[in-house]
Amino acid sequence: MRCYLVAQAWQVIETVRPKYSCRTCDKIIQAPAPAKAIARGKLSYAALAHIMMAKWGYHLPYYRQIQMMAAKGVEIERSTLARSAGYAAALLDPIYNRIREIGRTRTKLHTDDTRLPILAPGTGTTHKGALWVYVADDRNSGSQEPPIAWYRATMGRAGE
Repeated sequence: MRCYLVAQAWQVIETVRPKYSCRTCDKIIQAPAPAKAIARGKLSYAALAHIMMAKWGYHLPYYRQIQMMAAKGVEIERSTLARSAGYAAALLDPIYNRIREIGRTRTKLHTDDTRLPILAPGTGTTHKGALWVYVADDRNSGSQEPPIAWYRATMGRAGE
């Protein structure tokens, strides 16, 4: 087996949907548009995954992602990346809720928090928030249930 290094490539995919009309029945027929990650958006699911992984997996801020994309010939605004990340989070919300729902049924649940600065909405300032991790992993106790983990960010350490 050989492994090849392939450089990252950005491409514009143009979807052509010709319209056909019937002169006898006076109807217009057109193929349905392909499913999009964001309604009326131009980014694909792969592009959204790339933006999310770069931001939270590799800790690359949006301005640095923009610089990297510009080097590949892709011009995109920082606000577009931030808005797209919000849409991607909304797409992942049902998965997150299901993971949390399953995790909360476990008999043992471990949790810890990490303090971090969080931007206070509308003020432009930061205050101390918390990033909580919840883990259920009883494999060492002989459990056959798979491990599960999820995170939650809060504006403070209140026990809500």
